[in-house]
Amino acid sequence: MNLLLLSKKIDVISKYLKRGRIIGFISTAGEVYENPTWVEEDKKQLLELGYNIKDIDITNNSTLETKELINSVDSLYVAGGNVFYLKQQLEIKGLKETILQFINSDKLYIGASAGSCLMSPTLEVYKSLDDLSKADKLENLNGLNIIDYVIIPHYEREKYRERHNKIIDEYNDRYSLLFLKDNEAIRFEERDKFIKIKI
Repeated sequence: MNLLLLSKKIDVISKYLKRGRIIGFISTAGEVYENPTWVEEDKKQLLELGYNIKDIDITNNSTLETKELINSVDSLYVAGGNVFYLKQQLEIKGLKETILQFINSDKLYIGASAGSCLMSPTLEVYKSLDDLSKADKLENLNGLNIIDYVIIPHYEREKYRERHNKIIDEYNDRYSLLFLKDNEAIRFEERDKFIKIKI
């Protein structure tokens, strides 16, 4: 397992992935937003950091084409947005096992916000952060269950403070919540062991 989970800042990637490597860029979680500016900003920054980008369009590509793309890259970058919609599109295209196989191959998986949340055992806690109605075909609220913790991104950002407090009150006794600030990254090499990195 080689996970780098981010909330917002992404330049820390250069510590863990050499310049010139090919990153598969999955922007699916942003599709439900009218203007997901963070997606293009992330892609631009990855190019500035010296990476080659392959766009992986889960929604519009065939399952076979998507699997081939995922298997051809050195790293996956799963951008932020709506985690429920992201999980739904993975289900519809039958790509959960492909993502799991990628992670188990020890290639670097990079999650940003929703891409980080996807690794959690459950998505239930995100109902106050993301709009569940955008994923009306979602089969369940299970995360991919790659790690033992539920990632809470953008922690201490004022915009989310009230919703984060609600999550803590409702879920802190039920799940192992792991808070991720915008100026932090979390590195996992095993599902129950992590290090936090200041960016």
